[in-house]
Amino acid sequence: MFLLLSNCLANFFEANIELAINLYILVSVFWYFYNKNQSTELRYILVITIINIILTEIFLCYSIALRLSSNLYLFIINFLWLRLIAKYYKKELLFFTFGVLTIISYSLVDFNITGVFNKLFFVLTALLYVILFLLLCFKKLHQENIDFFQSSNFIILFAPVLFFLGMSLLWGFQNSQLNSYILFADFTLYNFINLIANLVYYTLINIYIFKMRKL
Repeated sequence: MFLLLSNCLANFFEANIELAINLYILVSVFWYFYNKNQSTELRYILVITIINIILTEIFLCYSIALRLSSNLYLFIINFLWLRLIAKYYKKELLFFTFGVLTIISYSLVDFNITGVFNKLFFVLTALLYVILFLLLCFKKLHQENIDFFQSSNFIILFAPVLFFLGMSLLWGFQNSQLNSYILFADFTLYNFINLIANLVYYTLINIYIFKMRKL
């Protein structure tokens, strides 16, 4: 009985996980514009994410490969998050590092942006963001700036960290078996990390929007 129930729940979640994530993202976008938040980078991140979701659904309907759109989406999104954290660092050096990592990752796939989904680019630039975030936290701790960790800036900067770490874990090893590893019934490791990471990601964004609304 328990096994049957587990199978039913797993199938249900697997069939609806992408829909649930996409609906939550859509709610976050409406919440952002409803509150007239002024963060330019966040506006671009949310709008581009919605555009990518729409394009993905259209491409899937017509059996069009997603590699080009996925590569462009990840390039823009990761760049925008790095731009958001760049105000705490020397922008020229940060963007130079981003450019170097981009060239390195795409040189390994012969700059084939249309034929290869470049997971390495995402992993390198995502880990760059996480490292910058951790260094910033250590700096604020060293300065005994506790207010920073209670601020809206900390919330929005922390928002993508779990998503970046989770997807880097899945994609960094270039092992498709890791993505399809079964946790229970037919619910995979990819399903679990994708769900949890996105829930945390957009929940923190929504909290940030709410806190900025009160200012």
